[in-house]
Amino acid sequence: MNQAVASSALRVCLVEDDDDLREEIVLLLERAGFEVRGVADAAAFYKAHALAPCEVAVLDIGLRGEDGLSIASALRASGPIGIVMASARGAVEDRIDAPRHGADVYMVKPLHIEELVATIHALGRRVRAMMPPAASPLPAPPMALEAPGAWHLSDGGWVLRDPHGLQLKLTTTERAFMACLMEADGEIAEQVHCPTRC
Repeated sequence: MNQAVASSALRVCLVEDDDDLREEIVLLLERAGFEVRGVADAAAFYKAHALAPCEVAVLDIGLRGEDGLSIASALRASGPIGIVMASARGAVEDRIDAPRHGADVYMVKPLHIEELVATIHALGRRVRAMMPPAASPLPAPPMALEAPGAWHLSDGGWVLRDPHGLQLKLTTTERAFMACLMEADGEIAEQVHCPTRC
């Protein structure tokens, strides 16, 4: 692992819809030495993660709109990342369901900051060990070479790439909408084209 990466602060994103709790946890994690962003919902998370990917995500399950389990499933399919699920529900069924959606760790609220910090450190070490060396350049997205000027969905339809190779991770709703546009293939995308998705 590259020494610069090993010594840099772990990038953490907290998705929590309780404003006061989110601000408190972000502050405590920053004091523990992490580079932390806090957001309130899935849409804000996907946008932030697309611009500056985090290495560990701490996800509240009970979010407005797309829940934390759905976010975890999308993240697990996108590449190496540590995922901590946080919930007030402590039933065995909930603890079993979280790993099925891609979570590494399930923590019951109220969170103990020392336990959360230790968990993030452990996940961060594992994620960084899976990353390619920084000296190895990332390959250019193939669509930039094969079809300049085109937009593409990749990673199972979860990532939208523009003609310059920039990418944006999509929410479940955005993914379904983009699938409708792609199926329309230049025609007007009406609900009749994809009644089960749009």
